[in-house]
Parts: sequence; structure tokens; C-alpha cells
Amino acid sequence: MKHISPEEMQDLVMKTFRKRRDTGLRNAVANALLAPANPFQPGEKRRVSRNAGVLLLLAGLIIAAFAYFNLLG
Repeated sequence: MKHISPEEMQDLVMKTFRKRRDTGLRNAVANALLAPANPFQPGEKRRVSRNAGVLLLLAGLIIAAFAYFNLLG
């Protein structure tokens, strides 16, 4: 059995992760912000989920109120 160095093990793990398109931070964020993908129409773009839209709207309103009352008013 061959001894594997830490660098070789890291390269092996990174190659394995790159082969799998369903893992990673980008996919985790996309799954949290976008509506579930339709398996019957794989080319269709995913829309922003209702929860993410409400969260973004509230964050925008809070930032706008802060800017209005503290910076402009």
C-alpha cells in the first residue's frame, strides 16, 4: 500500500469535489435563495424564492430608513 502525503490527499479531495456539481458554497447559497429546480425542465431559470424576496425587501427597507434618517435627514 502506497503512503499518501497530505498534499496528495488534499489534491485528491479537491478533484473529487470539483467532479461533483451538487456540492459547494455556491450551490448552498443558490438553493437557499432560489426556488427549487424543476427536474422536468432542467434548462429553465430558477426564480427567487418567496422567503428570499421578502428578506431582501425588508433588508432594503431597513437600509433605506437608516440612510434617510441618519445620513440625509
